[in-house]
Amino acid sequence: MHEYMRRIDKAIAGGLVFAPDSVSHAIVAHDKGCKIYSGKECNCDPDITITDAGEVVHIYKDGTFVRKAMS
Repeated sequence: MHEYMRRIDKAIAGGLVFAPDSVSHAIVAHDKGCKIYSGKECNCDPDITITDAGEVVHIYKDGTFVRKAMS
């Protein structure tokens, strides 16, 4: 499993929930040297941000997350 998917799964298991009738947008910013750019599995420390219903959620390496209101 790609590193970014592992982190998102961990965050969901840790309580990250969005409203069922909303649309979420995930932005995964991979490092320049990430193997994902050559068709392989993600091996970097990507910056993961999800926006949903006026909130921004940042997911950290250990799967913990922080919610902030969009400004």
